[in-house]
Amino acid sequence: MPEEEKRPAETRALHPKPRYMQVLFFLFILPVLFFWKAILKRVQKKPFFISIGIISVIGWIWSAFLSAMGWWAFQPPFLMGIWITPWLPLEEFLFYPFGGILCIFLYNFCSSRFQKNKSPADTWTLLGAGNLLFLVLSLYSRSETPSYLYSQFIVYNLLTLALAPFIVRTIHLPALSVPIVLMGVVGFFWDHAAFKYNWWVYNTDTKIRFFFVPLDDFNFFIFAPSAAISIYINLCRLYKLPPAPSHP
Repeated sequence: MPEEEKRPAETRALHPKPRYMQVLFFLFILPVLFFWKAILKRVQKKPFFISIGIISVIGWIWSAFLSAMGWWAFQPPFLMGIWITPWLPLEEFLFYPFGGILCIFLYNFCSSRFQKNKSPADTWTLLGAGNLLFLVLSLYSRSETPSYLYSQFIVYNLLTLALAPFIVRTIHLPALSVPIVLMGVVGFFWDHAAFKYNWWVYNTDTKIRFFFVPLDDFNFFIFAPSAAISIYINLCRLYKLPPAPSHP
């Protein structure tokens, strides 16, 4: 364990280590800045920017609500110390737009390279199986009151299900799996370090954990990217534009 992590919390507070911002910068902000021109070539700009705005507002409200309820807490020694609102640190404020940008870009980039899903049933199967799995596991942990997971059901799972009927015939399931898998892998290792070294704390999760990572976050890895991409595809449908512009 790093030496600074061994020190008492009150001592670490005098020597803050902005771990959240460091990880966010190298895994999200820097790739977006580096690929920005390529990103803009791969998306429909108006639906894209509106989608990022919607994704960000949803994420900010959800995150601030969880913080205000005490369902999770960010540890001050590992933050920059800049708060957008009393319940929303700068790091969390930046996570949602940059995460949404990467998810939509990865989806569009891969949609022209993979074979399209053969029928809408494939998408409904994924959505149904995913929701059923996490619902059953949340009921299994009902004595722990997993409010964090239930809040995800209300925000991300239901949003994805609500938008699915409008885009189920056009969404590209193999391409959708790429940001889900990538966010899952990145999120798993990020969460593993965060919970191991106490960067943040969840107070109402399912208590089912894999290498320190709560089950609840695996639901987030699946349905947060799905909701972001569903918003973008639906806006492209409303503007009568293909999600990915024609580029060589």
